[in-house]
Amino acid sequence: MDYWWCDCSEPFEADWTGAVRLTAEDRARLNVAEAQKYVDPTLVNHYSLAHTRGIYEGQRTATDRRRVVTLTRSSSFGQPRYGTFAWSGDVAATWQVLRDQIPAALNLSITAQPYWTFDIGGFFVRRDPTAWFWDGDFDDGVADLGYRELYVRWLQVGAFLPMFRSHGTDTPREPWRFGEAGEPFYDAIVAAIELRASLLPYIYALAASAHFEGLPLLRHVGFEAPTGTN
Repeated sequence: MDYWWCDCSEPFEADWTGAVRLTAEDRARLNVAEAQKYVDPTLVNHYSLAHTRGIYEGQRTATDRRRVVTLTRSSSFGQPRYGTFAWSGDVAATWQVLRDQIPAALNLSITAQPYWTFDIGGFFVRRDPTAWFWDGDFDDGVADLGYRELYVRWLQVGAFLPMFRSHGTDTPREPWRFGEAGEPFYDAIVAAIELRASLLPYIYALAASAHFEGLPLLRHVGFEAPTGTN
């Protein structure tokens, strides 16, 4: 085994209940209160750092596998040294959430965490009124032409991320579920996948620059042109 997917790498999720979405402040307060029953509250945000370090160092000690990679739902400063990818978690299938992914990716990337991705198409596609986090806009999933368009646009953005992955619940996501060859959704999906494949040498070179020079793969315009004249 070379690569690990460590979902739910934040052990305390006291806010994932009920039909009402709490404010970010209330959610943080609730989770910290739950965490401090077991962990020093000043160390809660570092849990994923220790978690991925244990995987990385443990595997390199116990096996001949040297290139350990972990996809982890939480991240902390210094964590990329342990071969980690972070992602934006169980996001919902809405246009606004897709818009939000782009600044999230760019902002995380300038905190010395070069590897980031998302669930292409959104994790939660339909809406469940009993769960505040299950709030996608497409109850019919891939049968809804609106979802097909959202998925295609999400996939096209994802082709330029460090990791390219489609994942979620509620609806299938294989390319042939979106139509047949010669039809717009299917052809757009295939074109995005082929584009991604063609970019792999470039992405690999960017990964080398991240390792040797600490440069992010995703970059703000201000990062590339800090004086505005580059």
